[in-house]
Amino acid sequence: MLSADYDVVVAHRPAGSGSWPRTVSVTRLLSEPLDVAVPASHPLATKPRLSAADVAGEQWIAVHDGFPLTAAIQAIGAAAGHQLTVRHRINDFTVAADLVAAGAGFALLPRYIGPRRRDVVLRPLTGLHIAREIDVLTRPEQRFRAAVTTVIDRLVSIAASVTADAPAQPSEIG
Repeated sequence: MLSADYDVVVAHRPAGSGSWPRTVSVTRLLSEPLDVAVPASHPLATKPRLSAADVAGEQWIAVHDGFPLTAAIQAIGAAAGHQLTVRHRINDFTVAADLVAAGAGFALLPRYIGPRRRDVVLRPLTGLHIAREIDVLTRPEQRFRAAVTTVIDRLVSIAASVTADAPAQPSEIG
């Protein structure tokens, strides 16, 4: 785990997954919904919310197998009653957004701090809670050092402002 080598690590994990190891001190920053990224020109972009059935027949851009968001794609497929067709596997939200904009498929992107593009819209998925938890991890003995505390306090403040300024409903990314 990176916290063995660094004083402050910002990490994310799927909502509902197990907790971090007891060997690290955890400061929660935010819970961020993952929304379906759709090309702005796609007919589904006009819908305010999407269901698993709406998106099940689309091509998908997903993370590589074994990465934390794999389960989210599987959950959408399970809710739709069949496995989704994954056309591309990329572990970078910015590249995924570029591919969505190019019409290469749909993807799951973070609502608050994901990449921003005017040619991609985010739509919440009904019936499923797909989100990620973003936390700060430190070694317990480092947690109360002045420099570490200053960084954590600033990150908490930024996370609070991001969620306070965010709309209740996603819209265009850009």
